[in-house]
Amino acid sequence: MQMGVHICFRKHQARHTDFRKGTRLGKNDHCISWKKSAKPEGMSKEEYALLPQEITLREIRYVIDEPGRKQQPFVIVTTMLDAKRDNANTILP
Repeated sequence: MQMGVHICFRKHQARHTDFRKGTRLGKNDHCISWKKSAKPEGMSKEEYALLPQEITLREIRYVIDEPGRKQQPFVIVTTMLDAKRDNANTILP
C-alpha cells in the first residue's frame, strides 16, 4: 500500500463473508475492515509494527458463467475501493 500498488486475490472458501456488513457498494460488493492478526512466523517485530492495526478492503462475489464450469460463487478481495472508478465488472473478467 505504501508503494501505491493494489492487490486482488481470491478469498479462501473456508473464510466467511457476510455482505450485510460493511459499506455496501452494490449487489454482492462491499467494503469491510480486517483487523491486524497475530504476527506471522518469519516476520520480524519491526516489520510487524509497521503494519496498520486495521485495513479496509473490498469484497466482490463473482460467478464464472461458462458452459461446463462449476457455477459456485467465489469472493474476490481487493484494495481497489473506489466503486465508481473501479467497477466490479472492470476488476473481474
